[in-house]
Amino acid sequence: ERLHLSENLAVYSELMGGIAHQLNNPLIGVVNFSEVLLKEMDRDDPKKNLAETISRASKECLRIITSVLNCIKDPYLTFSRIDIHEILTNSLQVAQEQFGDSLDKVSIKTLWNPNLSPIWGDGIQLKQCFLNILTNAIQALPNGGSLQIETKYDEKTKDVEIIFSDTGIGIPKEYLNKIFMPFVSLKKRGKRHGLGLSFAYQIVKNHGGHIHAQSESGLGSTFTITLPAS
Repeated sequence: ERLHLSENLAVYSELMGGIAHQLNNPLIGVVNFSEVLLKEMDRDDPKKNLAETISRASKECLRIITSVLNCIKDPYLTFSRIDIHEILTNSLQVAQEQFGDSLDKVSIKTLWNPNLSPIWGDGIQLKQCFLNILTNAIQALPNGGSLQIETKYDEKTKDVEIIFSDTGIGIPKEYLNKIFMPFVSLKKRGKRHGLGLSFAYQIVKNHGGHIHAQSESGLGSTFTITLPAS
């Protein structure tokens, strides 16, 4: 099964790299032309906010695509010392903006370890990784519930742990060993592509860490990410 997962991820990485490369050039055009448009607009133009949104969103997409390409080509190219709590806070903010009112019934709790050591990694990649796990957790709480994000530091192994726990619908036992494979999804066909967790797995692997899932149908899920401290 490990070999099968490894082969799937190799094909997935190649596919992901090809798609990212194809999207890169058109996105550069969107970024450049939105900047030109902004320069030509008057300060009080009522449509300036729309142009600024296009510019901001396209730049964010370009950063993500650049990070994906670097992740495949050379995972360590963009690594630096980063604060996990800062990345987690940023990921939570994006998730809250994305889900809006649907989070009203979800209780989100954070337990940060104040003595957490920085890690050596890529902030953009890890943000996408955390966001994918948060998205899955929130979608597993259609009727509300609780979501907890906790950080720990293991003095013996010098590892940082990030633990995502939800009280959602859980994952059936027969799917638990397949969730990190590309194109495997428990959601209705057409709504999701089943790439979020496989991308998260690849990012954690590139950072020299590992990801582990525990779950039971109807009793929620816990995803634990372990990363080496800097």
